[in-house]
Amino acid sequence: MTSMRALIGPLVAIVASTSPRAPSASELRAILGGVLERARSVPGYLPDSQVLKTRPFVIREEIGSSDLKVPREALGASGAWALESAAALQAKADGLDRSVYFVVIEEVTVAGKFATVRFGTEVDVPKPKRRNEIALKVCCAVARDEYRNVAGRWKFTKRLYYIVY
Repeated sequence: MTSMRALIGPLVAIVASTSPRAPSASELRAILGGVLERARSVPGYLPDSQVLKTRPFVIREEIGSSDLKVPREALGASGAWALESAAALQAKADGLDRSVYFVVIEEVTVAGKFATVRFGTEVDVPKPKRRNEIALKVCCAVARDEYRNVAGRWKFTKRLYYIVY
């Protein structure tokens, strides 16, 4: 029985260290800094980027439905990015009475030395003015990419999927 516990203990530690988890604040800054730098410098990396017409590109501040927010420090010094809240983006679409396109970070997880980031483009459309109208969005794209921590820097390793909807 003792030998079985000796085997199981290390296995539990391995599983715990590689189970996906939310990133720490410093990991989130570093991971998203890497993602945004790659999106800025590699043409075609950002899913469906042709819908983004204005610069700096706007990123929705909220990350998916989590309590996480894109840290301002992750934007870098290039001036390529600006943060806006989901409420501000919807208000902009309503005020301009037109669709507003932006970048979204939907999920960031860390498992050991690897991180996955689900991100893409999204649109807010003006709220309908009449009660019997509906607003239908058929837009945009999302990708899931893997990054690896190499000497303290998060480096792109591969695209896991890309979906256009």
